Amino acid sequence: MKEQELQEIKAKNKDLIAKACVYTNLAYALVEAADSIMLDVESMLNQFGAGVNKSEKLKYNNACRAGKQFRVWLKDLARTVYKLDIADEALDDSDKLYDVILLIMDRCGGDMNTLTLIRAMIFNSFKSKYGYYDK
Repeated sequence: MKEQELQEIKAKNKDLIAKACVYTNLAYALVEAADSIMLDVESMLNQFGAGVNKSEKLKYNNACRAGKQFRVWLKDLARTVYKLDIADEALDDSDKLYDVILLIMDRCGGDMNTLTLIRAMIFNSFKSKYGYYDK
């Protein structure tokens, strides 16, 4: 697709492009958060001598490489389509996202009713910044 065609499409679909940018950033942050979570899990397991065996470590390393390739693709997408570099913001977002996910899981303890209550509290207590849930 030529640059001029891309600009015309972006102009006609400004809201959709903005939403896609947010989703791209979210995907990047989720992959980063998952990577951080697994590093923490590995550290915890190693503390009491239950680290993963060689075959599991190989699978883990392969998954990390796939995650890294996915992050590279997302950064390229952000630069090409949205004309921005999301890496710095996404890295900050991933740490916050990891913290919020862990906090919610801690408060729910696996109870889906509590998770539903937390979702309702967030939904009802904070106004939408993007309008995705107001429609």
